[in-house]
Amino acid sequence: MTLQAPPGAEEPFNWHKFFIEMSVEPASRQFFSIVQEDMFSQCEVKIGMKLEAEDVKNQKNICVATVTNVMGDRFLVHFDSWDSIYDYWVDVTSPFIHPVGWAARNNQPLMAPARNNTKKMNLNFIFSR
Repeated sequence: MTLQAPPGAEEPFNWHKFFIEMSVEPASRQFFSIVQEDMFSQCEVKIGMKLEAEDVKNQKNICVATVTNVMGDRFLVHFDSWDSIYDYWVDVTSPFIHPVGWAARNNQPLMAPARNNTKKMNLNFIFSR
């Protein structure tokens, strides 16, 4: 991943030099409620873990989801029973992911995954006239 420098900045970008030239200060780490490095060291994300995730295009939809891939400090969220076209990559600081039970604790509806009932259907039935 490459840091994109502000327009007109020299390459390679150097934060320290930028702060001096622009007479600005960096935002303090304590301004952020969750710091990615600290959070990731405390949370080991693994493929198959369950979570509740928001549909980023319709945030009213909070859905049952599964971690389907992990790459560095990011992981792939898959909505259970949805097509993989809706999957998206996040890190643990994303506001769109929540632990299991979050929706209930926050009085939000949770969309359950669709169930494939064809295996459980009883096909032994009798037609009557």
